[in-house]
Amino acid sequence: MAKETYKKICSLLEDYRMADAIGLLDKKAKQVSGRPAIDRLAQLSETYRYMMHYLVEGVQDSGRDRLYSDLCGQLLSIAEGLERQSAIAEGTSHYCATIRLSKIRKSSVDRLLDDYSALRAEMILAEAAGSTDNSLLETREDIFENLFNAVYTLYDSKDTCANLRDFMMSENADRNINSLIVSALTLGLLEFYDRHRLNLLLDIYDFSIDPFISARALAGIVLAIAASPDAVGADPAIVARISLWNDTEEMRRRLRETIRVIVGTRDTERLSTKMNEEVLPELMKLRPDLLNNIKKMGGDFDPASIEDNPEWQEMLEKSGLEKKMRELGEMQSEGADLMMVTFSKLKEFPFFRLAYSWFVPFYVENPHAALPEEIRRLMTGIDGLADMMCESDKYSLALSFRQMPDTQRQIISSQFSAQCEQLKAELEDKRLKSSAPEFDTNVLLAVRDLYRFFKLYRQRRDFNDPFAKPFDFINLPGISDVLSSDNEMMRIVAEFYFTRGYYKEALPLLETLAGTEADDFSIWEKIGYSLQQQGRLKEALEAYEKSELLKTPGTWLMRRLASLYRRTGNPEKAIPYYGRLLEKDPDNVSLIMNAGNASYEAGDMESALRHFYHANYLAPENIKVIRTLAWMQLLGGNIDKSRDSYARLIARPDATSSDRMNAGHAAMLSGDLKDAEHHYLDAAHNSFEDFRMAYLADLPTLANLGLDRRIFNIMLDNIKWKSDGTNSNR
Repeated sequence: MAKETYKKICSLLEDYRMADAIGLLDKKAKQVSGRPAIDRLAQLSETYRYMMHYLVEGVQDSGRDRLYSDLCGQLLSIAEGLERQSAIAEGTSHYCATIRLSKIRKSSVDRLLDDYSALRAEMILAEAAGSTDNSLLETREDIFENLFNAVYTLYDSKDTCANLRDFMMSENADRNINSLIVSALTLGLLEFYDRHRLNLLLDIYDFSIDPFISARALAGIVLAIAASPDAVGADPAIVARISLWNDTEEMRRRLRETIRVIVGTRDTERLSTKMNEEVLPELMKLRPDLLNNIKKMGGDFDPASIEDNPEWQEMLEKSGLEKKMRELGEMQSEGADLMMVTFSKLKEFPFFRLAYSWFVPFYVENPHAALPEEIRRLMTGIDGLADMMCESDKYSLALSFRQMPDTQRQIISSQFSAQCEQLKAELEDKRLKSSAPEFDTNVLLAVRDLYRFFKLYRQRRDFNDPFAKPFDFINLPGISDVLSSDNEMMRIVAEFYFTRGYYKEALPLLETLAGTEADDFSIWEKIGYSLQQQGRLKEALEAYEKSELLKTPGTWLMRRLASLYRRTGNPEKAIPYYGRLLEKDPDNVSLIMNAGNASYEAGDMESALRHFYHANYLAPENIKVIRTLAWMQLLGGNIDKSRDSYARLIARPDATSSDRMNAGHAAMLSGDLKDAEHHYLDAAHNSFEDFRMAYLADLPTLANLGLDRRIFNIMLDNIKWKSDGTNSNR
């Protein structure tokens, strides 16, 4: 949803044009018949007029800033509400359809909570009596779905939010329904900001003793703030509440981990692309050869044994797969979501057509999954592997088992069950040795459930995807207060972005670090490189110069300083750097060529030619060296030597039309027009028009070298005439 009015209001308030903002909202309210909004705007307008009056009269008021901020928050709330009314009246999105469906079903949050409380009591009695009633489970799922939709579309209802909080803290609530409520609140806040719902999420996070629920609540809070930073920033009470997290190290640590996980999703798409376009196709090509070799050796294929077999390992190395697999392993160890690649193919089951199904915690009795008994037993074991799979992935796995033929399923079930027991033991041992709290695992899986929904749900385009753009956590209200002095967090995220090539995202974090660690030369190097990768060359050069002031530059920095001095029009400043680089590496042809080009650009042809002759001595067969030397000899007036170099060049099979044209230039400058004609005809063979444009572009250079312009133009006519004659077989 575009929210054009909301964006305009944000812009007006940012420019302190509150009167214009009130006028625009009043006009919008009258368009959508928003009587309550019109009345509320009239009250706010009157309050603002009084505030301006007292300001002009010189009345001192310590609460004026707080009042102004509160007015901004209320105006943004009205703008959000009017946008929502317009969307409901005109829209066809999933959100609007859900509201209309809830009205038809007459589903209210309060009534559904009462229904669930009554159902839970009935289920407890049935369980105590030892009876199994599937109809109760089906009724529970119906309540889950309806409650999820009702909470998702809930808006501006302080009383209902209070009832939800009381219910979630009561004995009538369980993990399943609490998880669905948190997820629905998150999705709703990503559509339209509502301070009552955000306060409810904050309450859930503050008071929940279940790390599964508190982790999902914190992930929702952070994403909701990122979706509506202006509205949150204009609400001092919300900002103050979030800022309290700064009082305890555990709160700060949890926030850091949540942001780290959200930032890490930036790499999931790149990882998926690498798997699907590089690793899997190569594995499929390699697999027949690998299997044939294994058969010849009389072995059995066991992927885990590849590392122990030198011949198999050699095959992987030659194919380039070994390097790619190692890179994927490193990415996984840093938290990359390899599961996304696998389970993205398993989200087409009818189960996932309903939005709430993506967020209901996995339980084997779920009637919508309809799992046979043997799969229930298998999945009961898998359900303990919480470190591996988020909730929607567990459903994907169970549903894929359900589609298998009975025989195949039984075989896999028996093998998998044994492996699961071993894996569970290994994971438990790892968990006991790990210092990472349970909260960290839960927040990772919570974000993965959200990420899968926004990337794979069939109606995902109807939702505001919080993962669609880089996560700018340093400018989020409240959160920035908590993390403003957390240089370790800044550095971790900056390194994540920088090492993966997300330079635009890395830059503001690096600049923030430079504000407090200005004497760290490596930060300035990375700032410079990030700017350079975005084409901001002068700014990049300034950052590199700051790094140079802090430490004697190494090879990496000297190369970049030299390159940017040339690219920004200061080749004379590049020359000393190339000199220092060549002292360390005197036979580096690339450096020698760059030094020669810098000398030429600075007007020192003698030094330039000396460098190019040196490069030609070291690499006589390098076509780039021959081409550059021939052209520089021509520009320096050494026409005979230039002709010799061009003769070497055009004798090569990789010579270009441009090389042949330049050979013609050298011949024409020496007065050998017959040879010049020969080279020009060769150059114009494929396209006279391309030749003509390149030929004319060289006229100023050749004229400066003394070529008669009349001869130059007559030669062009001659080549055109003979090219036309050749092409038409005259």
